[in-house]
Amino acid sequence: MAASYRARQSALREELLAAFGADAGILGGAAGLHLTLLLPEGPRDTEIVHHAAELGVTARALSEYYAPEMPALARNGLVLGYGMVEERRIPELVGRLRLAYQNAIDAAHKMPAQ
Repeated sequence: MAASYRARQSALREELLAAFGADAGILGGAAGLHLTLLLPEGPRDTEIVHHAAELGVTARALSEYYAPEMPALARNGLVLGYGMVEERRIPELVGRLRLAYQNAIDAAHKMPAQ
């Protein structure tokens, strides 16, 4: 089973790097069954999570793991589990995640100025 999880993690890392480029950092993997994708400046992680859910992809907003009394410390990113996904589906799901990211960018540009 450990070999299967290593293969999924490797596939996820590779696909995230291809989809989001070097500007997005990837953390984790030494323990657990998730990776953290640190996002460059752009849409808020909570908005990306919303758009990802619309496309059938589950992700958690990294900013929600920070103490609410310290919002300045919160990082923009996504916590992505790989324990329950088949390795062969990872490219498709990361593709949808990238689309969710773009949809969040597009939605932000459509918002009226305040």
